Amino acid sequence: MSPKVSVIVLAWNGEKYLDACLSAVLSQDYEPREVIVVDNASSDGSVGIVQCYEPQVRLIQNDYNLGFAGGNNVGLKSANGEIVVLLNQDTVVQPGWLRALVDTLEDSSIGIVGCKILYPDGQNLQHAGARVRPDDAMTYHVGWGEQDHGQYDLLADFDYVTGAAIAIHRRVLTQLGGLDEQFYPGFYEETDYCFRARRAGFRVVYQPRAVFYHHETTSLPVDSYARSYAYHRNRVRFLLRHWDIAALESFAGADQRATAVTLSLDDVIARARAYGDNLVALPLIVAQRRTDPTLGGALPEGGLRWLIETLQSLRQQAHQRVVVLITDSAHLPAAADWDASMGGIQTGQTTARMQVLLQELASQTVLREPRLRSKLPVLGWLVDAFRRYWISLIERHYIVPILNQQSAFNAKVAELMRQLYEEIADLRQSNEATARLLSADDAAIPYVLQTILNDWKPRSTDLCKVSEE
Repeated sequence: MSPKVSVIVLAWNGEKYLDACLSAVLSQDYEPREVIVVDNASSDGSVGIVQCYEPQVRLIQNDYNLGFAGGNNVGLKSANGEIVVLLNQDTVVQPGWLRALVDTLEDSSIGIVGCKILYPDGQNLQHAGARVRPDDAMTYHVGWGEQDHGQYDLLADFDYVTGAAIAIHRRVLTQLGGLDEQFYPGFYEETDYCFRARRAGFRVVYQPRAVFYHHETTSLPVDSYARSYAYHRNRVRFLLRHWDIAALESFAGADQRATAVTLSLDDVIARARAYGDNLVALPLIVAQRRTDPTLGGALPEGGLRWLIETLQSLRQQAHQRVVVLITDSAHLPAAADWDASMGGIQTGQTTARMQVLLQELASQTVLREPRLRSKLPVLGWLVDAFRRYWISLIERHYIVPILNQQSAFNAKVAELMRQLYEEIADLRQSNEATARLLSADDAAIPYVLQTILNDWKPRSTDLCKVSEE
C-alpha cells in the first residue's frame, strides 16, 4: 500500500500565489494525500483563497506570524502522513513531483529529499542541491542562475536542501521532532534540520525528477537591515550548534576578514548584533551540544571560555568598523536619496530631525534585562519563578557585563554623533562655502542614526528571549 503524504503549505500574505500553488498540488497523480495550509496571520485575502479549496484542503489559522519554523511546526503536529512535505506558497509544482519524492523515500537510508527548483521562466536553475561553506557557514545553491541543460539530473547527496520544498519521512520526524523555532523568523532552519538528520544516520538527497517553479519571494526585503540581521544571527547560531572547535576557529578568522572590508553599514551593525545575541544564547547552545547527539558534541575543556572571548572580540571589531564607516561618508546615500527615504524631507529641514534622532539615541543607550511573564492561566507563576531562577544563575556574572559593555559603546557612539553634528554646524556658521560642501554629508547623518537606532531599539526585549508558553 502506498504511504500517505501530508503536504503542508505555509501561507503569509500570499494571495498572489496561493491559487496556482494549491491547484498544482491538487493536480498531482498521487494518493493517498492530505493538503494542509497553515496561515501565519495573513492580512490580505489569503484565507479566502484557501477556503475556496475546502474540503480538499484543510486550513489552520495562526493568531500571529510564527515564522517559518513555528508555522510549519503547527502543520507537522496536525499532519497524519508517513511522509510530510513542507512547501512554500510561491511555488508551482510540476506533474510527477509528488510521486518522485515518495519513490525516493522508499530507500530506507534516505530521510530527507529536496527538489530541482527552476525560476518561473522554466529555463534557469535556482536550486539543484545546496552546500554550506566549511569556514563561515555561508550557504549556496548548486546550479544557481545556470540554464538547465540536464547537467544536474542525477540523484545526489548534499549538505542540505532548501526548505522551499522538502520531503521528510516520518522516521526522521519521530527521532528529531520539529524544526528549531529559535531560528525565527527565517534562515537556516532547514540547514540545521538536515545536518541533524545526517548525524542521526539519514541521507539528505536531491531528486531532479521532483521539479517545481519558484518565485522566491520573501517577507524580508532584499538588502534590508532586517534581512542581514536575521541571516547573520541564524548563521552564527547554526555554526555554534554544529561546528567543532577547529571549524569555529576558521569561522572566527573568516568573519574577522569579512568585517574588516565591508562597506555596508547595515551589514556590519547586523554582524555586531548577531555576535551579541549569540553571546547571550551561548550557555543554552553549549548545554544542547552536550545532550543532543545530533549537534556538534560537547566542547573541549576551555572551549566555552574561548568562544565567549571570540564572540566578544568579533563584536568589538564590528563596533570599531561602525565607527570607521560613520566617520567616512563616502559610502552613505546622497542627500537626494536620504530625502526620499525620509518621506520627502529636504536638506535644509534636517536640523529638527537630527535633534529628535540624537535625543532618541541618547535615551536608548542603556540596556536593561527583560522582564518575562508567562501567559499560562494557572501555572504561569511557576513558569515565571523557574525562569527567574534560571536567568539569575547567569545574569549577574554573564548577562549584566554584556549589557554594561554594550551600553558603554552605545553612549560613546551617541556622543560621537553629537560631536560630529556640532562640528558640521560650526563649520556652516564659520564658512558658508564649506557648509555647502558638507551639506550632502549633513543630510546623510540622520540615515546613520536611524540605522543604529534600528539595531538598538529591540535589544532590551531580544537579549534573553524565552518562548512564552
